[in-house]
Amino acid sequence: MLYSAKYNFIYSKSRKTASTSVEAALEYLITNDFTQGPTNSKLYPDGSRIGYRGNTKEKDPNFNTSAFSLNHQGLKKSKAMLGDEKFNAAFKISSIRNPYDRTISGFHYSNKHKISEFIALKQNKRIDEIKNRFASHVRNNKYHGKMHFYCDSEMVIDKFVRMESIINDVEEIFDYLKVPKEKSQIILSRFPEFKKTERANSPLVFSDYYTEETLDIINKRMSNWFDLGNYVRCKSIEELSECSLK
Repeated sequence: MLYSAKYNFIYSKSRKTASTSVEAALEYLITNDFTQGPTNSKLYPDGSRIGYRGNTKEKDPNFNTSAFSLNHQGLKKSKAMLGDEKFNAAFKISSIRNPYDRTISGFHYSNKHKISEFIALKQNKRIDEIKNRFASHVRNNKYHGKMHFYCDSEMVIDKFVRMESIINDVEEIFDYLKVPKEKSQIILSRFPEFKKTERANSPLVFSDYYTEETLDIINKRMSNWFDLGNYVRCKSIEELSECSLK
C-alpha cells in the first residue's frame, strides 16, 4: 500500500494488474524519485507510508515494527494502521484489469510457465494441453481481489486504474489530486514499466486457454471485476474468441 499525507490518497495494490507500474508512479509523489526493484517499507514523519515490495519481508529493517507495511496489503489492515479518520478521508485508488487476461497472467506467473513454451504448444496444435494446465490453475488458485477493493464488506475505491488505459487514468488521478503539472508530466513522460511479458505480442489468445468450465468459473469468481472495471462478460468460448480488451 501507499499512503500520501500531502496528497491524501491511499493506493491499494491488487495483483497482476500492472499495479507495480502504478505503484512506482504514485510513489514518486511521496519520494520525488522512481524506485527500481524491491523497496523497504517506510513510515515518514507526516504519516505517509510506502509498503515493502520484495520476496522476503523478514529482511525489511522495519519488519515487526509499527513502520512496517506490505505493498499488497488488504484495505482492512490499512484502515487499522492509518486509523478511521485518515482512512475515510483519503482518496482511494486501486488497479484493475480484464479478468480473463488477469487470470492468464496469474497462471503464467504463479506456475512459472514460460510464454515460449505455450507458443510452441499452440504451434504444435496442442491447445488441449494449454487448456488442461490452465484449468488446473483456475480450479486451485482462487484469487478474487476483494481485499484490495472492499473494506468491511463495502466497496471503497474511488478510482480504478484500468491496465488498458493506465496512462489516461493516472493522469486523471493527478488532476483530481491537484498534482502540479510539472511533476505530473515528469511521471507520465517517464512512466515506469514492470514485468512486461511477450504474451501481448504472441499468437496466444484468450480462447487458447479457456473452456466453457473455466469461463464460467471466472465469470462467477470475478463478477465484481467485470462490473467495477466495465469489462465485457462473455457467455461462451465463441464470444471470448471475439472479445477484445475494452
